[in-house]
Amino acid sequence: MKPQNNNRILPVLLQLCAVFTLASSAHAVLLFDLDFNSYSNPGTNNRVQSTGAAGGTFELRRSTTAGSAASLLTTTANGVGGGVSGRADDQSFNETAATGMGTGYTGPVAYNVANTMSGVAAQTSVTIAAWFKTDSTTSITSARLFETGNISMNSAASGEITFSVNGANSVLSSAAYGATQEWVFVAATFDGSIASGNNVNFYIGGLDREVSLVSSARMNQSNWAGLPALTSGGGIRIGNVGNNTRPFDGYLDNVQLYGETSGGGGALGRDQLELLRLSQIPEPSTSAALVLGGVGTMLLLRRRGLAGR
Repeated sequence: MKPQNNNRILPVLLQLCAVFTLASSAHAVLLFDLDFNSYSNPGTNNRVQSTGAAGGTFELRRSTTAGSAASLLTTTANGVGGGVSGRADDQSFNETAATGMGTGYTGPVAYNVANTMSGVAAQTSVTIAAWFKTDSTTSITSARLFETGNISMNSAASGEITFSVNGANSVLSSAAYGATQEWVFVAATFDGSIASGNNVNFYIGGLDREVSLVSSARMNQSNWAGLPALTSGGGIRIGNVGNNTRPFDGYLDNVQLYGETSGGGGALGRDQLELLRLSQIPEPSTSAALVLGGVGTMLLLRRRGLAGR
């Protein structure tokens, strides 16, 4: 049997202690949480439920919001496209039916059904976080990962991620997201409480890679009016745009939006994002949990609680 690498496990304990301390004082609200595991119509399986504060039912379609609804969910038991956690019942959004990656192609989309979301006040700081895995060796060129009425997270031409506001202003990360056929954790944060200096951060992680800061940038805040209220339609789309011209070709999982109505708490920090990553990847072995002690037990209980939703 291969021995456990305690040199890797012990630092995690220290990180988790710091993260739990930070989380206790955080003001971020999880507005939107789509893990593709909560059906709103069992048996048909073409609609899933967001478990964030805003709620929301999302319909999965083969192409655009006018295309036919379909079951586009994949579990581990069905092949490589299962969810990030590796659990047999964990599902991901399967967009491998796309004709290609990004501009010039067509493919599936998940969009929120009208009148299924609660109103949410404008936010001054936000975080978009998600996992993606490409279907082939083609990187995430020009694909839309997430969009609302006025903010979006997209992939650019050479493994970069863009964060856009109102279509009038975009900031670009460095080229760190070009990995293919493996799960990649991506997060973009905006902090409107920062009067000068960089207010957008891009982060990356993986199944065996801690979250790290990729790059930072300054967005012109005159273009930021706060996230609009998420009412009725809400205009949220996952994995494509409404006119079906920028599909993602691969698998998406755990798409989340955090926010705060005042202050910078909606822009999660690296340690908070690392806790998020740890809560979503395959849980550690029993021996690893023993090394982690109480914090490891808390993490495992949280994971197993999520599995039972």
